[in-house]
Amino acid sequence: MKKLYILFIAFFSSVSTFGQLSINEIYMGDGLTNVNQFIEISGPANYSLIGWQLEFYSVLGDFVSSIALTDQYTNMGPEIQDGKSLISIVSSNLSIIGGGIALISPTNEVAQFFNISLIGTGTLIPDPLGPGIAAGSESINIGSITLDSTSKQLTDSGWIAATPNEGVINIDQTLTITKNQIAGFAMYPNPVTNGEFSISSSSGSQKNIEIFSINGNRVYKNSVKTRENIDISNLTPGIYMVRVEEEGILVIRKLAVN
Repeated sequence: MKKLYILFIAFFSSVSTFGQLSINEIYMGDGLTNVNQFIEISGPANYSLIGWQLEFYSVLGDFVSSIALTDQYTNMGPEIQDGKSLISIVSSNLSIIGGGIALISPTNEVAQFFNISLIGTGTLIPDPLGPGIAAGSESINIGSITLDSTSKQLTDSGWIAATPNEGVINIDQTLTITKNQIAGFAMYPNPVTNGEFSISSSSGSQKNIEIFSINGNRVYKNSVKTRENIDISNLTPGIYMVRVEEEGILVIRKLAVN
């Protein structure tokens, strides 16, 4: 459960709350010549990269190598949007088609672990007894990619394949989430056991609700009134993230569905 929660933090991270880095875009070039390939990292402007590293795994889950982000940068760059910055890490290890890329924090936690395949399916789990900090962790497959044509880019509703966009905010992406809290916010019951839950607040204003699965896919979107029953009976048991907007303020909460 802790591992899944870390992945959610990486996907929905805010500057002031978590101070985290996250993989924002992956471009593998043609997978052979390694021309122009990069991994784009998103994080707080001027944030120290000391201790952060990337690990690379083959399609079979074998550990290949790791690189420290400080091999190419000392800190994140200047602000691009709302206190956040983007940098591009160049590595020939991206030629490992269908392999995994893990982002490791200074405390040796697996902040993110993704894999890309040419057919967009399959889970990569390195041998728990093998080298590498992400060994034994389950990666998230973020879909297929057309070599030398598209990159995988993180958006507010999940990963998409699009024209490489190095150093620029991805299409339909907001880099930060407002820290302000909705006054009197409550979400119940949690965990959900009968396929329904409700959200309330002090103002009682209409709320825009989005629910995301563990792989970042949006599985629910609707506008509801305070204390209105929200039907999620079609969702499979698991952990989800609920994103609530009320009068321009965003709140994100973890929701367990039994």
